[in-house]
Amino acid sequence: MKNMCSNWWLSEHYSDKFVKESKKCKYRSRAWFKIDEIQKKNNIIKPGMVVLDIGSSPGGWSKYSSQKVGMSGKVIACDIDLMNPIPNVSFILGNIFEKITIKKIKKVKKKYT
Repeated sequence: MKNMCSNWWLSEHYSDKFVKESKKCKYRSRAWFKIDEIQKKNNIIKPGMVVLDIGSSPGGWSKYSSQKVGMSGKVIACDIDLMNPIPNVSFILGNIFEKITIKKIKKVKKKYT
């Protein structure tokens, strides 16, 4: 049963128009389209902001956010999985529920506020 579900999910995933478009545009994930829609409706990310991306891997939202905050802003990304580097993004490998990870985030944030 598990293998059938996995095969179905993979089939659905790779036939998804946003997955195809994200590959074509070389985005890290289809999530780029989700945050772009949110941004267009609400304009939540502004130049100069410090943005915290929790659960950031593979980095779609972090990359999008870094483009929106520009060089006057900063993105701090955190995940338990590794993430390939992105310009203007500080990545912290760790569990957001652990105190040591929170301390690392606060230390990086302090540099930019």
